[in-house]
Amino acid sequence: MNKVNITTAINPFVIDKTEKHWILTSKFRNYSISPEEILDYIQKGHPICSCKLLENDEGFCYRDSDNFVSGQIIGVDIDNKIGDIKLSIAEGYVSYEDALSDPVVTSKASFLYTTKSSTEEHNRFRIIFVLEEPIEDKVQYKTIISHFANYFKGDKVATAVCQIFYGSKNCTSKIFGNVLTTEDVNEILEKEKEKILSKSKSNNKNYIASHDSNFKNNNLEKKDLEEIISYIFKDGHTENDIWFKTISILKNHTILSDEEIRTIVSKYVELGDIDKKLEYAEKYKDVGIGSLIYFAQQNGYIIPNHIKNKNSTFWMIEEDKDKNKVTINYTDLNNHLSANGFRKYRDTFIHIDNMIIEEVKKEDIKKYIFEYIRTYNSITPADKIMIEEKIRKSSNTLFPAIFSNLDFVNEEDIQVKSQDTSDTVFKYFKNGIVQITKQSVLQLPYNSLNYYVWKNQIIQRDYVESDDKLSEIEQYITDVCTNSRNGIFEVPDSERVTLLKKAIGYLLTGYKDPAHSVAIILTDEEISDTPQGRTGKSLLGKMLMQVSQVADIDGRRLNLDNQFSFSNVSPSDKIIFIDDCNKKFDLTNLFHVITGGLTVEKKGRDSIKLEFDQTPKLLLTTNNLINLSGRSSTERVVEIEFSDYYANKTPLEKFGHRLITEWDNKEWARFDNALIRYIQLYLRDGLKQENKNNRKLKTILESIGQAMFEFIENNIEINTAYPTSSVKEAFKEQEELEATEIMSQTAFTQSLRKYAEQYLGFQLLTGHKKKKKCFVITDNKNSKFSAFEIADEYK
Repeated sequence: MNKVNITTAINPFVIDKTEKHWILTSKFRNYSISPEEILDYIQKGHPICSCKLLENDEGFCYRDSDNFVSGQIIGVDIDNKIGDIKLSIAEGYVSYEDALSDPVVTSKASFLYTTKSSTEEHNRFRIIFVLEEPIEDKVQYKTIISHFANYFKGDKVATAVCQIFYGSKNCTSKIFGNVLTTEDVNEILEKEKEKILSKSKSNNKNYIASHDSNFKNNNLEKKDLEEIISYIFKDGHTENDIWFKTISILKNHTILSDEEIRTIVSKYVELGDIDKKLEYAEKYKDVGIGSLIYFAQQNGYIIPNHIKNKNSTFWMIEEDKDKNKVTINYTDLNNHLSANGFRKYRDTFIHIDNMIIEEVKKEDIKKYIFEYIRTYNSITPADKIMIEEKIRKSSNTLFPAIFSNLDFVNEEDIQVKSQDTSDTVFKYFKNGIVQITKQSVLQLPYNSLNYYVWKNQIIQRDYVESDDKLSEIEQYITDVCTNSRNGIFEVPDSERVTLLKKAIGYLLTGYKDPAHSVAIILTDEEISDTPQGRTGKSLLGKMLMQVSQVADIDGRRLNLDNQFSFSNVSPSDKIIFIDDCNKKFDLTNLFHVITGGLTVEKKGRDSIKLEFDQTPKLLLTTNNLINLSGRSSTERVVEIEFSDYYANKTPLEKFGHRLITEWDNKEWARFDNALIRYIQLYLRDGLKQENKNNRKLKTILESIGQAMFEFIENNIEINTAYPTSSVKEAFKEQEELEATEIMSQTAFTQSLRKYAEQYLGFQLLTGHKKKKKCFVITDNKNSKFSAFEIADEYK
C-alpha cells in the first residue's frame, strides 16, 4: 500500500446534506491528510471537496472553480439511474459487489463507500482514486475526472474540478489503498488526447457546420431550444463541462427566462447548483448557439432545414480553367433570407425576429446579404471578395428576382392587428410589456408573447414606476384647460381636463368599438376672426408620438381629393395626426376613416387595405372652425377647446426647459405613468362629451363676422320689427364702411336670418310696414309678421 498525503478541502461544520447552502459552500478548510482519514470524515457525515481551494484571511475556503488550486482526488458517482428511474442490468446497472471485483478498482482505486441514499435494491456508491502528485492544471485535472466517469459510466454531472462529495454516516466501505502514479496520469492524458483528435476528425464536418463562428443567427424559437436540450440530456446526464456551457448558452444567447431554463432542464436532469451556473453565465458569453447544437448532434440531433437555412450558403465556388468561378443559387438565397426572417407582408418588406416585426427597405436586405458573406468564417477572404463581386455584377437581375420571389408571410399567423381589448391595453417598452386594465398595471416579459409586435411600437426606454411628483404633461393639460378673462387665468375647467385625459386614453388604446369610433379635434377656445394658434395643440400630438406610432400629416397641405393623401400611413400606425387643418377642411370626407377602413395608396406600389380594426384613430388640430353639419357629424367627433394660456407664455418660459426634448429619466417615468392613468380612466368611464364648448358661437362668427354679430346683439331686440334699410345704414355708419364694402340688402337680410335661426334657434320674418321693408326676429315660430309693430324710433 502506497502512503500518500492529500491536501483537499473538507467542511467540518456540516453533517449530511443541509439547507444552509451558505455554510455548506463557504466553510470549507484545507486539510493535509491520508486517504484513510478522508474516509473517516466521510463516515462521520462531513462533505469533502475534490480539490484544494484558495483560503481567505480567516482560513476558510469558498467552494468555487475560480478558487481551484490543485486536485488530488478523483471521485466517480455510481447512481445507477437515468433521471429518477433505476437502470436495469441490461442498461448497465452495476452493484456495489460487482465494483469490488472490477480489475481497475482493485488495482487503481483508493477506496469505495456507499452513499446515504443507497439501498439493497438500488446500490449507489462512490469510487475514490487518489493521485501521487496533485494536478494544478484545471484542464488536465478535468480530463482525468472525465476519463474515469466515462469508464465506469458514472454520473457526468458530478465531474466538476471542485466536486463536492457528501458525507455518508455509517456507510459500507472498502479500502484498497492504491495510488495513481504520475506515469498512470500521463498515460491517461495521452490516451484522452488521441481520443479527442480522433473524434475531432470524424466529427469535423458537422462541427464546422454548426460552430459558433458560423452560427450567427441565434434567434431560435422556444420549441427548437426544447428539442435541442432534450438531445443534450438524452441519457439523463451529460459531462459537467457541457452541463455548465449549456446553461450559459441558454442564459446568454436565447429568449428563455431563468425560470424557463430551470423548467426545461429539470425534465431531464436534477437541477443541482443551476442557480450558480445561471449566476456565472455572464462569464462565458463567448460560447454560443453553435456549440449548443454541436452538443446535441453528438447524441443524434439532426439540424432541421428551417434552422440550417439560417446559416446556409447560397453560393458555389469551383475551378474553371485554372481560376475559381462563383455561382449564386437563387433558390438557396431565397430560402436563406426566409429562414432569417425576411418576408413580404402585403406590399411591404419586413424582418421577423422572435415575434418582433420591423419594416425594412430593399437596401436593408442587400446590406444583410453582404454583411453575412463578410462574417462567414468558413471561406477565405479572397473567396468573400469573389462572391461579393459576383453579386454586384449580377445585381440588375439578382435583386429584382429576390424581391419579387421573397416569401409572403401568412397574414392569419402574423396577427398584426392590435391585441388590445375593451378592457385591456398593452404598451411595449424596452424592458418588457406593460398590461393595463381598469384597476391594475402588470409588467410581462417579451418571451410571453404569442403574437407579433411591430418594432416601431416598442417605446425606446424602460418602463419604471414614477415618484409622486406631478408630471409636466399633467400641468400642461391643466394649463390648456384654464379659461382666461381680461388676460387673467382662472380656475381650470375640471370637466374639460377630464375629457382631454380620456381623449388621450382613447387615442392610446388599440381597441376600436364600432359603435363609438370618433375623431378627436383640438381647437382654440378664443373666438376671433383671425385665429393665431400657438395654444399648444400640436405639442399634444408630439407627446403622443413618444408612446405610439403616429402618421404625421400637414393639414395645411392636405388635399383629400388626392388618392395619395395617406401615403405615409403604414400598417403599424395607431394614430393619424392631421395638424393645423386648413379653413376649407371638410370632415365628411373622413367619415369612412372614422367608422370604416382605409385604403392606403403609395406611389409605384400596390395599395394597402386596412380593415376597421387596423385603421388608425384620428387626431386633428385646427385654428379654424371645422364644418360639422347634422347629427351624423357631431356623433363622429369629440371636440376639445384649448385656452390661449401658451399663446401668452411658452412652455419654455413656464417650465424653464423644453418639453419632451429636455426631459430626464425621472420626468419620462412620470410621463409614462400619467398616460397609463389616462388609459385606465378611459377604460373605466369611456369617452362622453357634454356639448359645453363655443361651437355654436364660433359657427355664427365665422358665418356673419364678429362686427355684424356684435351689432345685432347690441341693437336688435326680440319680437320687435325694424326697417331693414335703416338698420343696414346704421351698421354702415357704426363700422365706418366705404361704399365698396357695403353688402347688398339681400346679403344683409341673410346675415340676420343666420343669426336668428342658426344661433338662436328662432325665426326671421320679413314684410312691409309703413311702406318700408321690415324684419323681426321672434321666438314664437307660429307668429305672422303682421302681428308685430315697427319700432317708433331706431338708434
